[in-house]
Amino acid sequence: MKIAALAILGMLIFASTSSAQTGSALSFDGSDDRVTVPYDSSFPTDVFTITAWIKTLPSMGRAAIIARGEDDNSFNLSWQAYVQPDGTLRVMLEDQSDTNFCYPFSCMGQPQPTCTFGNLFVADDLWHHIAITRDAIGNLVLYVDGQAESTCTQTGVPSSNNFQSLTIGCTHGTIGPPPGGVEPPIWFFPGLIDEPAMWNVALTAGEVSTVFESGVDPDGAGLVGYWDFDAGSGQQVLDLSVAANHGFLGADGDVAGDPADPQWVSLAVEFRRADCNADGQTDIADAISVLNYLFGAGGEPPCRDACDINDDGTLDISDAISSLADLFDPTFPPVPPPHPGCGADPTSDGLNCSTFPPCP
Repeated sequence: MKIAALAILGMLIFASTSSAQTGSALSFDGSDDRVTVPYDSSFPTDVFTITAWIKTLPSMGRAAIIARGEDDNSFNLSWQAYVQPDGTLRVMLEDQSDTNFCYPFSCMGQPQPTCTFGNLFVADDLWHHIAITRDAIGNLVLYVDGQAESTCTQTGVPSSNNFQSLTIGCTHGTIGPPPGGVEPPIWFFPGLIDEPAMWNVALTAGEVSTVFESGVDPDGAGLVGYWDFDAGSGQQVLDLSVAANHGFLGADGDVAGDPADPQWVSLAVEFRRADCNADGQTDIADAISVLNYLFGAGGEPPCRDACDINDDGTLDISDAISSLADLFDPTFPPVPPPHPGCGADPTSDGLNCSTFPPCP
């Protein structure tokens, strides 16, 4: 009976990889928190890709994710990715004539751009991967969780007359000349941001999907900024790209405890591998949970890591096989840790564990 069950399961072929966040991230208060990266000539302007993982809820105003905001002298911004109050992802560009362009919906009295429209909602308090690309002929694409949700053509040309610091968690700008000659920080982001990155090339759809599923390659072509936010402490925010565009928390990199400093938060959650349904025990119900998630009407498990029973970094049929083999075949290799007790995941992969109530 055991052999027959395993054979039937083994005939099914399925694989599903789900990306999410591990290590640490930065928490922004939506009031004044930001990361500052001093200006460098390597910052991309008209051709670019920007990506980040975000976790937020709708707010009262716009919330900037990553931005080349308005310059103190030219008053030009280059580009900025932000979340609208309705929870949707947007992009703003500004050219050297101070004309603002918003995508995929118009702003500042500009005509409606030529865009396709998909699901750009990202403010549901879950992790979402956002990506924005613009190529040399003005095609702008907005991605959510690896999928192209909006494509705009003949977009405005971002201004190169901009020497403002790059900011994560806010942008810079004001209407008219800035007070005191300094563009103030605005549009503060409420929530978590992790792994922001930028390239001086427009990644293809396939390359964006790879970043979503597998993460940023620090040695990737065109990468000029990658801040993984995994330090977990300190004022400095290291850029892992060859451009070495290191940043710092808040408004002053030399002042620890600056009120504008976002907070480091750990994303590690303790769990028990093989307890896929998170009921505090490992039994045949866990194999059924894996199968229901893969092939049936079962919802997404609260802790994907717990369902990755063979710890290969994917959720697929082999996990159901491993669950049954652990229960009924004493010769089968033991379940990898953490098992049978609780613990953090000792291996790095694209899965995550948002909650696991049986573990303290």
